Parts: sequence; structure tokens; C-alpha cells
Amino acid sequence: MEKYFEGSCLRVRFIGKLGIFILLLYFYIYNPLFWALNLFGSVKIVMLIAIVGLLFSKKSVSYLRMFTNEFLILLLLALYTSVVVFSGDGTASSMPYRQIIWFIECFSIPIFFTIYFGDLIRKIGWEIPVIIVSVIAALITLYLITHPATNLLVRSSLIQDSLDSLDKPEFFRGFTIAESSSYIYGIVQGIACSLCLLYIRKSAFFVLPIILLIISIVFNARIGIFVLAISLLFCIVNGNIKLKHILLLTSLVFIGSIFFITSSFYNNNEDSFKWIFAAFTSTKEIDVNDENSNYSFLFSMLFVPKELFGILFGEGRMAKNSSGGSDIGFVSHLFIGGILMLIIELMYFWKLFRRILAKSDKKIIVYIFFTALLIANFKGEAFFVPSGFSRLIMFHYVFFIISSKIKKEPNKLAHPK
Repeated sequence: MEKYFEGSCLRVRFIGKLGIFILLLYFYIYNPLFWALNLFGSVKIVMLIAIVGLLFSKKSVSYLRMFTNEFLILLLLALYTSVVVFSGDGTASSMPYRQIIWFIECFSIPIFFTIYFGDLIRKIGWEIPVIIVSVIAALITLYLITHPATNLLVRSSLIQDSLDSLDKPEFFRGFTIAESSSYIYGIVQGIACSLCLLYIRKSAFFVLPIILLIISIVFNARIGIFVLAISLLFCIVNGNIKLKHILLLTSLVFIGSIFFITSSFYNNNEDSFKWIFAAFTSTKEIDVNDENSNYSFLFSMLFVPKELFGILFGEGRMAKNSSGGSDIGFVSHLFIGGILMLIIELMYFWKLFRRILAKSDKKIIVYIFFTALLIANFKGEAFFVPSGFSRLIMFHYVFFIISSKIKKEPNKLAHPK
């Protein structure tokens, strides 16, 4: 009886700890900007908790020292950016601040997670909590799609959505309780969908989360489909997915598409489906001369500074020409700090890539994550700008670097909190 009671207490404790971690992880990745908090990102709450937790842990200093080089290079980048934006027109003045915040969010919180939830993560696997929170986010999307009045209430009274800041707010997409439904959310869901692909060989059950995640992507930010497509290619080449899994997933997506198109759900969300199918039409019939084409819009954002000095060292300002600005991260950072800044950024991530590749037991995840980062930088700013997908990628990086170090030196690092 005593053993049963102890076992029950342990299970309750495990479930409670998992619940707390899932909540913190959701805020960490999706960072909804609540109106009630005066648009204070929820990740800042997690960051405050993490900093307090690190102050009370004996492991903090030894774990932070593992990332000294990452900090020093980031500091060098921030100093260089500060110099170039000082000479600019002020439009990029927040960039050094965002770089420092990126480092604090992407390193302090994952270290906190590793210290206080590391045993739980190692027990169930790093990917499972990420998949759980992504499915929760997908279910929220599905509910908001089917309850448009509730979605309007959420966007007007609960959170700020980036789509609401447009001249004409778009309501045929933007069904989330998350930051940047039109960009960051789609990348995160695409990454989570990729993790589910890796688990299909273990259980066909993971097909269901994939379908939910695809729905959440196409109704918010189609860029996530590109991440999924590249990940699928990696999985096929690496042998992680068999032909039967592809056929099963394709059949379910095809059947589901027919069901949606022939149901009242399609009629109630006709504008959303037109927007979704427009992406496939643009891809099938690429015409950069068509002003209404997504690709024409993308090519209009590809331009560089006029002067050679600006190309090499930047102009310290956001990208802008006579036609307007550019959302492409490579172009934006070229205007801020030139080719030199892009080289420092790419070398930084190349260093991270090589270090984690040597430590990770699932190298395909590393390839997927850093490919997703490059894809994201074509859609918007992804390098050293706080975002859900960068926090997710760096959580993976920090956790596995620390875990591999613990395996190598267990007596030195595995001391009490």
C-alpha cells in the first residue's frame, strides 16, 4: 500500500511538473502579446522567472560558461551594429538592443529549463514537449477558425496580432493566440511538423498531429509549408520516412481537402481557402512580371545599397528604395551592417551548427533547424531578432550542449540545484 501511495505521488508530481513546463514552453515559443499586459510579451515573464531561478541554482555559472564564446561573438556583433546604426537615420537604432535580448532569451531560459526540467525532458524526449505545445497551438487555431466571433474577440481584446496593424486588417487568416501569426507562428508549426515526421516510423499516431499542424500553418502563414517540404526531403534522403508513410499522409491530406471543399466549412471560410490555394497557383505558374504574384512581390524586395561602401559596411538603416522597403532579412541586414555584418552572422550560426552537429544524436534535426532558419530569413528577419522559431532552435542547441557535457563530466556538473 505504501509503495502504491508513493507511486501515485510520483505520478502526480510528474504530471504537475510537466503541466508547468508545457505552460512555460508555450509562452517561451509562442509569446502572445496580451493587451492586459500592455503588449508585454509573455516570454518576458518566463525570462524573469528564469533569471530568478538561475540566481538560486549552483549550476548556473558552470552552464553559462559553456557558452562564453557565443556571448563574446554576439557582443562583438552588437558593438559593430551600434557603430553603424549610430551613423544611420535612426530606423535601425533598436537592432543592437534586439541582438542582446535575443541572446538573453535564447540562452538564459533554455539553461533554466535544463536545470529545473532536465530530468523530465530526458525521460520523455526533447521533441515530445515541443510537439505537445505545438498541437495545443494548432487546436487553438482550429477552434478559432470554427468560431470566427471568438477569433475577433481574441484579436480585439486578448492579444495583438501583426495582421491588425495593416492598413486593411486581414481576417481570413490570423487564427492564433501567439505572436506574429503571419510569419513566426508558421515557421514554428513547420518545425514542429518536421519533428512529427521523425516519429512516424515509431508510431502512425503522429500522422494526426501532422494534419492538425498543416491546418494551423495554411490558415496563418504558408511559409511553414516550405519548412515542412524541405524537412520531408531530408527525411526521405535520410531514410527516416518510408514510402507507405508518405502514401498514408498524402491520402489523408487529399481526403481531408475534398471533405473541406465539399462541406459548409469551405463556404464559411471561402476567403481563407482562396488565399491558401493562391500560394499553390503562384508556385505552379511563376510569373515575376505579374504584379499580383507573390513572387513578383518577393523580387521587388531584392535590392542592395547604391554605394560600394554601403554594400560592404552597411548604411546603418532599414532597407528602403523608391518602391518601398524590404522584409527579406538578408537585404535588411545588408543595409544595416553590410556584407561584413552578414558574414559575422553566418559565421556565428555556422559555429553553432558545427558544435551541435558533433554532439547531437539526431543530426537530421540539426539540418532541419538551420535550414528553417535560412528559409525564415527570406520571409523576414530571422538572424539575432527575438522570435519563437529562434528560441525553439536555440533551446535544442543549449539543452544538447549541456546534456552532452554532463555525460562527459557527470561528477563535475551533476551536482544539486
